[in-house]
Amino acid sequence: MSQNVDYDIGKYLDGLYEVYGEIDHAYKESAVYYGFSCKGCEENCCDTVFYHYSLVEYFGLLEGFARLAEDLKDRSLERARAYVRELNRHRGKESLIRIMCPLNYDGLCSVYENRPLICRIHGLPGELHHPVKGREGFEGCSRFGRTNEKDGEKVIDRTLFYTRIATLENQLRREMGYLIKFRKTIAEMLIDGDPLMRTPGVCFINTGRSCAGYMACPAGCGLPGGGFRNLRAAGGLRKTGAAGRENIWTGPPIIPALQTLRRS
Repeated sequence: MSQNVDYDIGKYLDGLYEVYGEIDHAYKESAVYYGFSCKGCEENCCDTVFYHYSLVEYFGLLEGFARLAEDLKDRSLERARAYVRELNRHRGKESLIRIMCPLNYDGLCSVYENRPLICRIHGLPGELHHPVKGREGFEGCSRFGRTNEKDGEKVIDRTLFYTRIATLENQLRREMGYLIKFRKTIAEMLIDGDPLMRTPGVCFINTGRSCAGYMACPAGCGLPGGGFRNLRAAGGLRKTGAAGRENIWTGPPIIPALQTLRRS
C-alpha cells in the first residue's frame, strides 16, 4: 500500500515551469512567423490520445489540478474514469480513437498554465536531435498543413527543452528512488493522483467487485495507481510477467503518496 512520504517537489516544479515559459516563447515566435492560430480549429487536438513520460510533469499537472474548484475536480475525475474505460477498449490502437481530455471544457484547457510539454508544442513544425537516433522531424498538425503558405523553414528545436526536462526528471527520480517507467495519459495521471484510486479495495470499473490490490486484478482497468498492471485488449486481458501470468504486479507502489508537493 502507498506510504505518505515527505519530498519537496517545488524546486523541480520551478525548473519545469521555467522550461515551459521558454517553450511558450518559442511557440509564439513560430506561430507569428507562420500566422498560425488554434482559434476556430474544427479539429481539437485535445481529443487525441497523448501519452506523457515524466514524473515531474505529472506533479506539475497535479499542482494545477489542485487549484481548481472542488466541483470541477469531481467532474474532471468522473470524466477521467470514463476516459480510461474507453481507452482500455482500444489499447494498442490509440491512433484510431478520439476521446476528449477530461480537463478540456468548452474547447479550453482548465489547467492551461500547467499543461504538459506535448500540449504546448504540438501543432507547429519541429525537430529533435537524438544522440543515437539522429534527427527526428515534426511536420505540424493537420490544420497547419491546410493553412500554411510558407516554406516551413522555421522549426522549433525541441532538443534543449527535452534535455532540460529530462535532467529535472533524472534528479527527481534519484531523490525519490523512483526507477519505474512512466507512461500515462492525463486521465490516468488524474486518477493516479486521486486518493480513492490509491486504496486497494475499491474498483471503479465494476462497482460490485473489490480491487485485487497488488495481486491479480479481474476488472482490467489498467491503472497502476490502484496496484494493477493489466491492460484490457480486444477479446480479453493481456498477459504479463515472465511466466505468462495475467495481471500481476509485484513491485512497490507506482507513485508515492505525497502529503504536499511543496514545503511551506
